[in-house]
Amino acid sequence: MTEERIGIYGGSFNPIHFGHLNLAIEMLEKHNLTKVYFCPAALSPFKQNEPAIEPHHRLTMVKMAIEGIPQFSILENELLRPPPSYMIDTLEELLVLDKNKKIKPRYFLILGGDAILDLHRWHRIDEILALASPLTGMRPNTIAFNKDHLIQEAVKKGVTLTRVLEISSTELRVRIGEKKYCSHLLPTKVLDYIYSNRLYWF
Repeated sequence: MTEERIGIYGGSFNPIHFGHLNLAIEMLEKHNLTKVYFCPAALSPFKQNEPAIEPHHRLTMVKMAIEGIPQFSILENELLRPPPSYMIDTLEELLVLDKNKKIKPRYFLILGGDAILDLHRWHRIDEILALASPLTGMRPNTIAFNKDHLIQEAVKKGVTLTRVLEISSTELRVRIGEKKYCSHLLPTKVLDYIYSNRLYWF
C-alpha cells in the first residue's frame, strides 16, 4: 500500500477560474499528488470586504469547475463551520478521520505566490506548517518571500515553477459586473451559472 499524497487548496474561489485550476493541475502532476481537495472558505479572514456571495453558490461553481477531473474533490468542512475560516481546523478534522488508517496520508498546502506575503498572519501557522508542507506556484524569475524566517524556509522547499495564469478574482468580478467577455477566464458552465443566478452584477 503506497502513501497518499493529498493537496489541500483553500480559498474563497469567488469565483473559481482557470488560474485556480491550472495551479492545482500543475501541483498534482509535478508533485505526484494522489488527489487535490478544494476547500472553499466560508469567509477568509483576509477577504472580508469581498461581495457577500452565498457559500452554496461558490460551492456549486467549484463542483462545476472540477467535474470530470477524477483526482479533484471538495472538502466542505469550512463551509459547515461559522466564519471566519481557519485552515488549521480543517487539517485537524482530517487527522481525526485518518487516525485508524495504517498508512497516514501526507498533506500538502497548495498556495499561489501572492499568499506567501500573508502566511505569518494565518491562525496557528506554525501548526499548519507542521501538518502540511506548503507547495507554492511561482512564475520563473520571481521571489517567494515572507518576513518570518521559519515560514520563509518552509516555503522555499516547496516553491514550484508553474505557468501561472495571471487572473484576479477581483478584476474578474468587475468584468462580469460590466458584462464583458469572460469565457477565456473561467469554465463556460461556471460563467453560465453566474449569469443565470445574476451573481456579481452591480
